[in-house]
Amino acid sequence: MVNMADETQLDVHGVESDIQKLQRTMTSAEQKREILKNLDLFVLDNSLRETTVGQIFGHTLQNKWEIYNEVKKVGFKDTIVTAFSHMTRIGDTFIQELNQNGEDMSTKYGFVEIADSDVDGVPVDDLPIGLQKCKDLNLPNPIIEVDLAYFAFDYEKWTLDKICKLLDKRIKWTRQNVSQDSKIYINFRDFAEAMAKAPERVLGLVRYVSSYRPKLTGILYEELGNNFPEEMAIYTRSVKNIMDSCGYDGHLLIHVHHQWGLSDASVLECLVNGANGIWAGVCEEGAAMGHASSCLTLMNLIRLGNTKVLKRYNCQELRNAAIAVTKSVTGALPPPKTVIVGERALDRVFGFPQFEPENMEGFSLNGFFGDKLTIRITTLASNKMIRDSLIEHFGEDEQFTLEIGNQMKELMLEDLRENRKEEYQSCIGLAMLFDRAGGQLTGAMADTIEK
Repeated sequence: MVNMADETQLDVHGVESDIQKLQRTMTSAEQKREILKNLDLFVLDNSLRETTVGQIFGHTLQNKWEIYNEVKKVGFKDTIVTAFSHMTRIGDTFIQELNQNGEDMSTKYGFVEIADSDVDGVPVDDLPIGLQKCKDLNLPNPIIEVDLAYFAFDYEKWTLDKICKLLDKRIKWTRQNVSQDSKIYINFRDFAEAMAKAPERVLGLVRYVSSYRPKLTGILYEELGNNFPEEMAIYTRSVKNIMDSCGYDGHLLIHVHHQWGLSDASVLECLVNGANGIWAGVCEEGAAMGHASSCLTLMNLIRLGNTKVLKRYNCQELRNAAIAVTKSVTGALPPPKTVIVGERALDRVFGFPQFEPENMEGFSLNGFFGDKLTIRITTLASNKMIRDSLIEHFGEDEQFTLEIGNQMKELMLEDLRENRKEEYQSCIGLAMLFDRAGGQLTGAMADTIEK
């Protein structure tokens, strides 16, 4: 006989405590959503530069123009066009053509080194070639690159004070020799590594830049994909607090490499914690493993209800632009399962309404881009999905019923039980499955098989 006194009882008060803890956590998550929903995101486009980094096939001049024109369709006006070096890169020639074509150079930027070389671990004072090229090529806006944890530098000699003095010299030279209206960014190139090794150096330079007058346009910082999003959130908040304390309202723009798959989450955490924008390519190509693209970041904001970015940019063109830039750079379409832009990104997979994106989130990717819904034919497809796919590929026919859809799905399962691996997604695969399930091939199906 069961002793009722020994039965486990539900701890109602414990459940209530659990719910309260959950609600507190969810409140924090909702606050993050609200910040992203209301963020007026600034994009410094890096498609022309980022997507050539580490590519087996580099950019041709034609590629540069293809990418540039795709970026313009999205409405990105502020554009990084090159990273200067002593060699004549394709970007140098492209800048000349931009000038010849009468493009607005006031919104164009180029990466320059704070110094081109060092002696005994200390960067030299000589004018870097990048700044000279800014003057010679009429590129008014330099992004000055600074390393704060570089292995070849001796930071006992190359002190924060010396870094600030050389930076001041570069800024003044730019305003005197390139343009007094130059929009100058400082890029903390090894930001995350330096924050871990020498935070006092990083935050000291942040305070110097934030206090600089006349004000600089902004701060760029990047992360190679090694840090957790939570770490980047803490780092970003530290930087933003200093900027605010100095009365500095310049841009704070983040750039994150893929590497370990945390890049997109890291970008969102940075935006929640004080960054007001990104510097990124429209597609994820670039660097070793790619980077967090502006396409995906913007679409994350849009699905959360952000309308400001819809007014600032032509976001309906994001997917087309990202696909076109990927193809221009690599010669191929994005991998099929790439988020947003892959061939399978817009597929309808399940036959259960509760699993459809528009029902879960109130947002339809297909609806936003105006693209046709692709039904993926698998054993998880509903009878209706199979029927609809038949109609889409071959037109209306009285044989295309829910019953034949069920028979076709049964046959798919039977194939698997018999170790027969087939695909049913293509027109011919679907037609052959229909035929095997007892249907009579239509004229359209016969034509497809014959071809």
